[in-house]
Amino acid sequence: MQLNQLRERTVMSILYVTHDRRARAGRRPRGGHVRRPQGRDSHGRGVVRPPPASLQPRLDPDGEIRIASLGNELLCCPTRGKTMIIFDTHMHLFSSDQNTFPRKKVTAALQAQVTASPPEPAMAEDYLRDAGENSIGKALLVASIFYGTDTSYPFHVIQNYPDIFKAVVIAEYNDNVGLDFLQEQIVNDYVAGARLHLSNDNRANALLEMDSDIKRTIQIITDSRKVVDLHINSDQMELVCNLASDFKDTTFVIDHMGRPSPGHRVNQTYERQIERVASLPNIYVKLSGFELGSEMGYPFDDTTLYANYLLRALGIDRCMWGSDYPYINNTSDLAGAVHIAKALVEGKSETERRQFLFGTAQDVFWRV
Repeated sequence: MQLNQLRERTVMSILYVTHDRRARAGRRPRGGHVRRPQGRDSHGRGVVRPPPASLQPRLDPDGEIRIASLGNELLCCPTRGKTMIIFDTHMHLFSSDQNTFPRKKVTAALQAQVTASPPEPAMAEDYLRDAGENSIGKALLVASIFYGTDTSYPFHVIQNYPDIFKAVVIAEYNDNVGLDFLQEQIVNDYVAGARLHLSNDNRANALLEMDSDIKRTIQIITDSRKVVDLHINSDQMELVCNLASDFKDTTFVIDHMGRPSPGHRVNQTYERQIERVASLPNIYVKLSGFELGSEMGYPFDDTTLYANYLLRALGIDRCMWGSDYPYINNTSDLAGAVHIAKALVEGKSETERRQFLFGTAQDVFWRV
């Protein structure tokens, strides 16, 4: 079969496969973070290298297309391929070049929103090297509060790697300027949705539900046919359900399982909340942020128990996995995060595993 014909007849996914034999042999320690030197320009600053202007593909005898790039190989796998590609729905990146990509000044208000400082380096190439070792082929780049509405670095990364990344931008619903930025950004093809940090709003749920700015923000996202991504506390789950009922044609995604309190069993309040979520088909949940609030450390048994419960209560078609890179590196690493993802669907059929690790996220974020 000719190369062009194969391209036309297969659904392509991108997977970075390293040449590191030790990584392929599984000799990398699962729980330890391995730091790698980042790229430098002539001034010693960190840079993200764009992909080559022309890539020379070759067709292997087994029907796989391989492209050399970034010192690794891009392995474009047909859907019949043996490797199960993973979609990481929650990760962040931080440029080391703060002259070109400055961050917000860390004020007391900003510091109050931060649970931990991001371990660095955490640039695009740092993530891609780790992702390649762990079969991650697509990723959702969630804008960080350290950048706010400034999307210069996320958009820079996506323009260089459009087949791998899409973005979720920040929606500052209580700021008219922020809403103006949102209207400009949300229409970009490489933006999958916008994130509301409701967890930072201390008002009662009833007041938030009536807030005209929140509703206006959701309407802006809805009109663009994008996803409403929500960072909430567990006591705001009912609020999300009420919003999803009001905006039935809008897709809502709850980050970090709604940040439930860690424990040895799922509490009854959370169970009742998820029963309501299950009745609303336009709500999805990210199984991510296991390290947040965990009192047990890796592999976070006191928070992953909620992930297992959500898979049972909502089904694989409503759940997706996210690494929370680079914050996962504070307690483990990307390999450890992927190990948790695979363990959650261990014993499931290949179709179910593929749907959880890739399919649901592809349906929600990549086709908007």
